[in-house]
Amino acid sequence: MKYIIVSLLILFTIPLLGQSSKIDSLIKVVDALPNDTGKVMQLIHISNKYRVEIIQHAKAEQFAQSALELGKKLNFEKGIFKAYIALAYVTRDKGLHKNGCDLLKQAITYFENSKTLIADKSLHISWVYTYTALADLLTYLPDFKSAQQYAFKSIEISEKYQQVGIGQCWLTLSIIFFKEKNIAQANNYANKALEYFNKQKAYDDLGRTYAYLARYAYTQNDDVHAIELYKKSYDAYEKVNSVFGMRIITYNLAEIYLKRKEYGIASKYIDQTEQLNNAANDQRYLFYINDLKYKIEFENKQYNLALSTAKKLLHLAEKEQNLNNILLSSKYLLSIHLAQKDTIASFLLEQTISRLKDSLYNVDLAKSTDELARKYETKSKEEKILFLDAQNKLQQEKIVQEQALSASLQQKDRLLSEKLEQGKLLNLSLSRENKLKQSQLFEAQKLANALHQKQKLLEQQRKNEKIIRTLLFAIIVVALALIAVYYTFYFKQKKTNKTIVQQKEMVDVLLKEMHHRTKNNLQMMVSIMRLQKRKIQDDELLEVLAHSENRLQSVALIHEKLYKTNQAGVISLKEYLQNLAVTILQHTENDCSISFELIEKTEGIAVNIDTIVSIGLIVNELLTNAMKHAFVQISNPSIQIVLDKNDDISKYELHIIDNGIGMAENYINKNSQSIGLQLVRLITKQIGGDITFKNLQQGTEISLVFSV
Repeated sequence: MKYIIVSLLILFTIPLLGQSSKIDSLIKVVDALPNDTGKVMQLIHISNKYRVEIIQHAKAEQFAQSALELGKKLNFEKGIFKAYIALAYVTRDKGLHKNGCDLLKQAITYFENSKTLIADKSLHISWVYTYTALADLLTYLPDFKSAQQYAFKSIEISEKYQQVGIGQCWLTLSIIFFKEKNIAQANNYANKALEYFNKQKAYDDLGRTYAYLARYAYTQNDDVHAIELYKKSYDAYEKVNSVFGMRIITYNLAEIYLKRKEYGIASKYIDQTEQLNNAANDQRYLFYINDLKYKIEFENKQYNLALSTAKKLLHLAEKEQNLNNILLSSKYLLSIHLAQKDTIASFLLEQTISRLKDSLYNVDLAKSTDELARKYETKSKEEKILFLDAQNKLQQEKIVQEQALSASLQQKDRLLSEKLEQGKLLNLSLSRENKLKQSQLFEAQKLANALHQKQKLLEQQRKNEKIIRTLLFAIIVVALALIAVYYTFYFKQKKTNKTIVQQKEMVDVLLKEMHHRTKNNLQMMVSIMRLQKRKIQDDELLEVLAHSENRLQSVALIHEKLYKTNQAGVISLKEYLQNLAVTILQHTENDCSISFELIEKTEGIAVNIDTIVSIGLIVNELLTNAMKHAFVQISNPSIQIVLDKNDDISKYELHIIDNGIGMAENYINKNSQSIGLQLVRLITKQIGGDITFKNLQQGTEISLVFSV
């Protein structure tokens, strides 16, 4: 009676308060209760609220443990069983799968050893759900064989007690088949569970079932169906205010929309996930949520937002002292700086990442040593357990022999009872014969009713035909109206297209003028540098100015080509390199004339402005370097540039070959301190290319692989 009064008081009090104040008020009410069975059940209720609605696992575990201790003190069997289950679910949600399995097994053993609990029909559904939860959790170990055994045991219990909780049994079997890669069976059992939960209006279970069906669709690359199912799952979880469930669904939706490159929608869902997580104050999933958020922002080229998120990830990883996550966050920052072409920041981050990789190697080495020691201790413990098991088996064999003796005595009693049952069966057969005759009469009556129903259907069919004719006429009228609208829209669109073409022509003219002015400005800067060189006596400074002049000439040449070509933003690579090489040869002082040849082994390569600027700077550095250092005491110097197709159909190769004295080993092995070569390697990395240096029998070959 006390429990009923307290429950009614809580039910009338809770709707008046907010989510957080609800539980606070509930705790105050429960604290005021005497230590009786009603208090045990309310402690379990509070534990479940902390686990599902607020996601505070420490609090949930605390109240479940208090309920278990009080239940044992009162010898309240129902409370002890429910407390074991609540404690198991908290342990499972914390990711401790093996400990969760042990607690669920304790709950099952305790229930099945109690005649009082088995006789309570209201607890049969909890009994079944405990088996299904255990089967589900065993798949994470993974132990599919044991998982199937417990799943089929749950079905056996369910069918024995009028299919109580059968939907949960089907869902568990669906999960097991999915993890065993049997998608057809997984879908079959999940749909059966869905139908059952819909009838029962079990929204929490409906949310889980829709979520699993969505996952099955996603693994089969059916993204559209997966999205539809995840939204249904979210609606179901929202009805029971399951923050835990809603957070998982929004995260999965963000992941799917990222895969589909629908970044706006993906960003909306990951923000919603973050809000739900913040409301629950759950710190464990912050890194994973922000990891997905970074991927969405980076792929959407929102580099400033991605930079902020990457810094937050690094802060979280450093707070957890997780070296793997620190390394991952650093790589994210490097990707952003490379995308933004921030050369200095990229160089510093590369050094940091190198140090982190060394640290991770040392940590992994220490872990492997510690693991070997633990394995040795575990083996010795297992040997002791095997010895104790052997002793237990001997005792169990004695018990089995005693049970066999009692079974033989019971068999005699059964034979006597069977004779009595045979008489009963004879009476039953006579009653069945009477029932059979009654059923025949009933079938005849059903036949007459069916004929009457058929006549009604024929009349309804005639009415439907009239309705269809009316609908067809209406459809024809609507179609004519739509055709008229279409032609009106077509003529308007034609006029709009003409305006767009005119605007495009004007933009092309403006772009050419912009490139022309840019080229003139760069040429002016080159002229200023040349005037400055005449007044400078320092050879090293003259060399720096000469390099800068060549770099500006390479960029100016690009803008000259852009305003002379009809293709906006695209230049012929062969023609550009030919002009660039001639310009460099003309402006480089050398004692002897250098012969130059450009060979193109593939069809004309057209390159956008970003890539051509990078390639121009690279070629400028390499040709200048070759003409300065390669032809010391070479009588007939020559340079050859070869353009070719790479084995990867999306990439091209550029080879610069000279007959000079070759390159020093420190240049080839990336140990050179030359600023020019460091610039070449960094620019190559920014455009996603690859460069190699190789000394030939006479001369050097430098190969650049790039994509346009």
